[in-house]
Amino acid sequence: MIKRTGKRALLLLLAALMLTAGLPVLAAEDLSSQVSAITSQLEDLEGTSSSPEEEPPESQPEESPLPSKPEGSEPAGGEDDPGEEEEPDEENPEEKAPLDASSLLVTGGHNTYLSGYEGALFKPDNNMSRGEVAYMFYNLLAAKPPVSQSQFSDVPFSSWWGPAINTVAAAGVFQGKGGNIFDPTAPISRAEYVTALSNCFALESGAVNFPDVEGHWAYPYIASAVAKGWITGFEDGTFGPDKPITRCQAVKIMNSALERRDEDFAKDRAQQKFYDVPSSHWAYLEIAEAAKPVDSMVDPPPDDRPFKKGDTVKVTADIGLNVRDKPSGAVITTVAQGTLLTIVDTASWPWVQIRMSNSRVGYVHSDYIELANGSGGDLPVTGDGAKISTGRVSLHQYQTFRLDASVTKGMDAMVWSSSDPSVAEVGYTVPYNKTEHGAMIYGKKPGSATLTFSDRAGTTKVSCAVTVTAPESVRYAYNDANTVTTNTPCNLVAVTDTSRSAVRFEIVKGPAQGTYNVSEYETQTRKSSYGLPDNTVRVFKKNMSFSMAGSYTLRAYSQDSSGAFSTDYKEFNLLVTAAASTTVTNETRLPSRAILDQIKSFEGNVWEIEDDMANRKHPTVGHGYVVNLHKTFYNTLTEAEAYALLVEQVNSNYGSTVNNFRTKYGVRMSQAQYDALVSFVYNCGGNTLNPSSYYTPAVILNAVVPPSDLGMKTYSGKLNVGNGLLFSSADITSSRLATVPGGSTVTVREYKRFSSSTKQEVWYKVTYGSTTGWMPAGYVNLNLSNPIHDLNYVDSTVLAYNFLQWHTSNGTHYVGLLRRRLAECKIFFFGNYEEANSSHPNYKKNTYGFVFPTCCTS
Repeated sequence: MIKRTGKRALLLLLAALMLTAGLPVLAAEDLSSQVSAITSQLEDLEGTSSSPEEEPPESQPEESPLPSKPEGSEPAGGEDDPGEEEEPDEENPEEKAPLDASSLLVTGGHNTYLSGYEGALFKPDNNMSRGEVAYMFYNLLAAKPPVSQSQFSDVPFSSWWGPAINTVAAAGVFQGKGGNIFDPTAPISRAEYVTALSNCFALESGAVNFPDVEGHWAYPYIASAVAKGWITGFEDGTFGPDKPITRCQAVKIMNSALERRDEDFAKDRAQQKFYDVPSSHWAYLEIAEAAKPVDSMVDPPPDDRPFKKGDTVKVTADIGLNVRDKPSGAVITTVAQGTLLTIVDTASWPWVQIRMSNSRVGYVHSDYIELANGSGGDLPVTGDGAKISTGRVSLHQYQTFRLDASVTKGMDAMVWSSSDPSVAEVGYTVPYNKTEHGAMIYGKKPGSATLTFSDRAGTTKVSCAVTVTAPESVRYAYNDANTVTTNTPCNLVAVTDTSRSAVRFEIVKGPAQGTYNVSEYETQTRKSSYGLPDNTVRVFKKNMSFSMAGSYTLRAYSQDSSGAFSTDYKEFNLLVTAAASTTVTNETRLPSRAILDQIKSFEGNVWEIEDDMANRKHPTVGHGYVVNLHKTFYNTLTEAEAYALLVEQVNSNYGSTVNNFRTKYGVRMSQAQYDALVSFVYNCGGNTLNPSSYYTPAVILNAVVPPSDLGMKTYSGKLNVGNGLLFSSADITSSRLATVPGGSTVTVREYKRFSSSTKQEVWYKVTYGSTTGWMPAGYVNLNLSNPIHDLNYVDSTVLAYNFLQWHTSNGTHYVGLLRRRLAECKIFFFGNYEEANSSHPNYKKNTYGFVFPTCCTS
């Protein structure tokens, strides 16, 4: 998304765009002479995204603005769920700027624009295809551009929707999906539909708070539609941008956009005789307004539904099938291709109510299931090669244990059983693929049970011995500030089950000592979507402050019904500082509350464990916590537990990773720099701070205190993060003198450091061969006997560029990951936590003019 960020940013943008096009980057004065000629074009693009045809190639040109990351340096193995993040723009063919401020459609009036189906059916819950929506728009166009041939290879002009699709494309309402493909039979998503409709009207600025829309490619179009009153979203507070839009949803939105809600709205409602749209249907009047009336009654259509109550059906969707809480409702889980389901009811056709193997009930669309074994719904009974990942499990009461199971064939014939379901059972399974799933074992009460994984014929089976012990006295304990200044109030927090009546907090290490008992608590409950017992906890808080700075270790014990306090405990740490500081030091740190809240916002929340659809076999729960194999954890998390789990994992794993990196290399850093790195490794994995594998940590280690005699004598340096650029002056907009190959040795003659609230850059004056010029210091590993790694001297030009490249997963570019990296850069270089928050108006803006990777220039 192009934003106006001043002349310097325009120069950078133009340079990047020219590189993308394979053009040479000119000197600064040459660029300046061209800025005025393109400024108006750039301003026209303000607030819009490019269409797929305008996307730059993913491969880097021979000379990129800054070096690219090494091969294989995309995020992997971390805490990210990019599948919950935004899909790349090229997947969304309707994203483009609106044509002009006038409506392309006829507004007002009450002419119908949609028809029903044979047999007096409207099929209100059917998904609309791209071709059907194009035909609907064609019926409403105020003026139809003349077309005589098809621009799409998959839309013959002689087909029934050929003229309509090509006409609306010519009018600018729709675009193809790249090349000359339109894909008319593909379902159209709610985001695509709203975008196409917005292209017919003047776009109105607005802001929305749907959790599943923030960062989405269609955000400005959805925000405009909401601002205009066309749409409000679902009852659960989501918008469902990537869900297919149904016929009844589409007409409701269209009627609002066409301003039809006057005294003649649905005036012919008495003539509407669709058998599947009774007057009690929520969209009855909307459909009456949009559709041609049924002139006379006809015999009811025969019941030709292929399924009936009690049938066993098999999932045919190759990437898994969403199970919803009601027709077109919220997704409650996803089941893999080949999974067997039992039909409970077909009254909501084409949606059917089904029961899963774990007895959970939900709704699926009939297009993605078929009778098992082709007819009759017979249950498959034989499988082969049953295996489980361990034969012995131990967990506390109320905990869940991840155990994986597999077969060589016949997963749909496999079932789990328990010798004592009152002690332990498989609460539900998380499908990974056709032959593997994760079995989530739930401990109901202390005791022993044997879980068996077998096919229905009993020909292949394997068992696991489960021991459930007494519940933990304290599930979680932490300090809600994590890092706090002296004499500043904060809360000690402990989470227990409902059998505990009080908590004791005890300081066991630190500058001060003390013991604090708390008997008041807040009760939180989370209901299971899988029929497991409700999870109810007590949250105990002790408000206090610390007068002495230092590192503290505390323990939380709980009191049982007898009045005795437990011998087991949960231990946690707290850092108390004398004052809030932005100073760069080499002291051990803990993540701040600000970055914990930021990570929570980045990750969202998963109350019950589910697989990561972008990184299969990495199921997550809470705020991005990956549950590893044979790990015990709490499922069906309450709000307090999810946040406590985040604090626990960030402190013990990711904060420690950054501290270890800092200690190993003696890096001086500020709290903001530490926080930003914690967020980075939480998302991308701790190994990303390995300088022998990745450029990003190498650039960080290139930040050293320059020798005091640099300028009076020279030092050698080596380019260790790829090719470097040599400029005529210490400014990236100055003319480029040379490209220096990675691995080259240069002579460093002097340095310049720019440090302000808007600019953090360090430059070396270097000589390479016969050429002397200025190079961003992040390229150069200065040859010093005892370097002092100090992030006061970090170079934002090269480091931000490397940070921003970590926005891909499995080769796919994600807008959401790019914005997360941008937010982390704002924190790292400028301590700007405010703009890193998605609710800030500058969240998506490149406020500081960081140089984006070439693949992101649009």
